[in-house]
Amino acid sequence: MEAAFVLGVIFAFIVILVGVSARKKERMFLLSQGKDPNIVDSKNNIFSAINYLKWGIIIISVGLGMLTGTFIGSLKAGRYDGLYIACLLIFSGFGIVASYLVSRRVSDKQSKNEPKNPEEIE
Repeated sequence: MEAAFVLGVIFAFIVILVGVSARKKERMFLLSQGKDPNIVDSKNNIFSAINYLKWGIIIISVGLGMLTGTFIGSLKAGRYDGLYIACLLIFSGFGIVASYLVSRRVSDKQSKNEPKNPEEIE
């Protein structure tokens, strides 16, 4: 179990490092084009506004997968390591699908509320 935790921490560190690197490259590209790099962090960007909700859904589903795998494993007398991992992956997949559906619904509502003509902005 400790090995899985260490691998998870290493994986999270790599994901964060790659994300920071990609963000820096994106900002540098916007600066080279003469545009404002703060446009990435604007509140109009729907993906930055819903990011916490998506991660919350994914983390809750991973926790449910771990709980379900542990519960089912405790019901059986034998040792089922594959069952634990399978429950974890299945619930993680459900969480990713749920976060996609939530973000798509929010982005559809956001696009319906945006004005169509430039005259409507004023």
